[in-house]
Amino acid sequence: MCSAVSASTEGMALKELQHASGTVFCDGAIRGSAVHVSHLSPEHSIIATAAHVLVHAQTRQPFKSCSYRPANARFSSVGFAQISTQATGMTLKDSLRNSELDWAFVALKRKLAIPALRLSLRGGPAHEPSRIQALTLVRYQGDHEAMRIDDNCAEVHSEYLENTKLLLHNCAAGPGVSGAPLIDPVTHGLVGIHGGTLSLTTQVTDKPSQFQHTKILQARAIDQELIDALARFSRSLP
Repeated sequence: MCSAVSASTEGMALKELQHASGTVFCDGAIRGSAVHVSHLSPEHSIIATAAHVLVHAQTRQPFKSCSYRPANARFSSVGFAQISTQATGMTLKDSLRNSELDWAFVALKRKLAIPALRLSLRGGPAHEPSRIQALTLVRYQGDHEAMRIDDNCAEVHSEYLENTKLLLHNCAAGPGVSGAPLIDPVTHGLVGIHGGTLSLTTQVTDKPSQFQHTKILQARAIDQELIDALARFSRSLP
């Protein structure tokens, strides 16, 4: 459900979330969403997105030319200067491992004068696995050609999948949503990067010959590994 205002993301805070988010435009088409993130170096702008957004779905080869459109404003487009990863290690065979690797940081060719989100551990450092994390998703909506807010969603738990690197959720999905930021509606910290849908096949209890298929939305959770990776990437920039 998309809405213009909620109790946790109203006024300037809502506008800042929308302005911090945008789209990734590669080789003539919008490939996904991304978000401007805060980091150590004040001289550069860095965005976070899903790694698979930056490569061709069939060939797994990187697109030739990519840019970031803040708030999907085409006339504000800025090119990529350096990418932290090109979906290294991702294969077509292991969807779960792909989901764990599905993140990338991109340094842009010029500094952006827009809000930036801080990478944040979901629920804070003392997050308990049983706690449900409320979420806000800022995503590209193609029929409006604009960034939209889904502020009526949350983390979900699955009895079939437990993976600390993934954030399962029930936020809106669709074309252009890959790479969209999942945000803590209270702190406005970035807690996840939407990747896509996982298809799970499980055996029906007490019926070993029968299987059930479940689809669940997943994001790469922000953890200490990604926080450290952003710091290293920021330090490596010229």
